[in-house]
Amino acid sequence: MKLIDDYAYRLKIGISTIPNAGLGAFAGVKTAKGTPVCQYKGDIFMPTDNYSFNVEDGRIVGWSTCRVFSIEEIKERYHHTIAPGMTQIYMDYVIGHPILRCQIDADPIFAQSPIGFGGFINDVKTWKDRGEKEDLTLNDDKNRKKALDMGYNVYYFPVPNLPLFNLITLREIEEGEELFVDYGNGYWELQKEKKNLNEKYKKDSSRMIKEALEKTRNE
Repeated sequence: MKLIDDYAYRLKIGISTIPNAGLGAFAGVKTAKGTPVCQYKGDIFMPTDNYSFNVEDGRIVGWSTCRVFSIEEIKERYHHTIAPGMTQIYMDYVIGHPILRCQIDADPIFAQSPIGFGGFINDVKTWKDRGEKEDLTLNDDKNRKKALDMGYNVYYFPVPNLPLFNLITLREIEEGEELFVDYGNGYWELQKEKKNLNEKYKKDSSRMIKEALEKTRNE
């Protein structure tokens, strides 16, 4: 993992205030509303016959640190995440760029390109307590107000001509305050599906063990 972020001087990484969430990103200085605080970037996945920018030898021309892969390769990278009963592959750190039509993978383990600090920002809500059906990752005033009311203080802004996002403050951020961004409904729906399947497998396993023990006692 290699971290390169144009705005990282405004952040510090520490233990998240969310229980069991691992690391989180915190404001290193008092930051005004509408300020970029970090970047979300990494490996780029997109159809090889529909590049939105010039690519040579698997790298973007003028941005040689960024690796570009075919969209099929992302399926190979995360094929191991498909569990029985799941409807799709499971990708924690992959975000789609709505303008350039590519997928950005900032996974600290798998990404071969430098990543930004955006991947360390947590979502303050879970699939249990979101309550919102709309996707608050949309960049409009209505959803930004909803995001503020739900406890978020930054949002993803897709850079129009580059395959990355800037994380922009929704309001003034105090020094030491943890940053929170909405991951979107797609992320949490998959989390819910995964959790439900895990609970089902636990119940099935417990039942099978119980039946096996009963059979052993009766023999």
